[in-house]
Amino acid sequence: MQQRIVHEGRSASTGMTIMELTVGLVVIGLLAGMILVGRELLESATMHRAVSQVGRVQTGISLFRAKYSAFPGDFAKASQYWPGQGIIDGDGDERIGGGYLSDVSAVADGSLECYNAWNHLAATGVLEWHAEPVSAPPTAAQTVAMPGVLDRSYLGLHHDGATYGYGVESNYITLTRLALGTTRESFRGIVYGMLTLPGVSDVGLRPAVAARFDAKADDGQPLTGAVTAAYPGGACSDASANTYLYAQTRNSCGLWIAFSAAQ
Repeated sequence: MQQRIVHEGRSASTGMTIMELTVGLVVIGLLAGMILVGRELLESATMHRAVSQVGRVQTGISLFRAKYSAFPGDFAKASQYWPGQGIIDGDGDERIGGGYLSDVSAVADGSLECYNAWNHLAATGVLEWHAEPVSAPPTAAQTVAMPGVLDRSYLGLHHDGATYGYGVESNYITLTRLALGTTRESFRGIVYGMLTLPGVSDVGLRPAVAARFDAKADDGQPLTGAVTAAYPGGACSDASANTYLYAQTRNSCGLWIAFSAAQ
């Protein structure tokens, strides 16, 4: 009769010692930890670049205003400074107007300043992104906002008032997934429409991503500071606790970053 011999401490089915199994599990754990750390480092680097991008836009706007005593897009003498380039003047009222204003449907107010602000900045050479003049209300198929660092995001420039009982009247840099200029009111209407339409979920940032950006750039709270959520409550933030809804997975957060108070 053939005797089956199993060495002490070795599995008959696998031929591995307990020590080998332990080492294998440790290696797997180390690899998993390295993947998680690598992912965190990548996310942190991406967020740092996103905040730096907004900072460069803020610096560009400040330099523009210091030199021309006007905001880009709103500059009433832009075509005189850069003749022959098709540059379109603003109305000089200190507000970067335009975009879509309705909370029910997208209705352009006739001004194109929020789009031509990028063209004014490009004319000075303070930004790497080149934007052409916009002479007619754009469609959703056109890219008339600066592509952002965060996945499928866009930076917009727009004036907005103190809405929903918080915030200040100011010109804002907006951070959403919409390439068209919107006010808080318009963004709110778009988000509420998104929440009722299946498969439509890409108008803003996930609350957790918005919270990380806010924490790195400002105070980490959606209703206070220079970085605020588009509106309190909804699918982005808890207005009573002034916190972002981290568990919410819909891309429902728009961030409004104030860079000037209206005068």
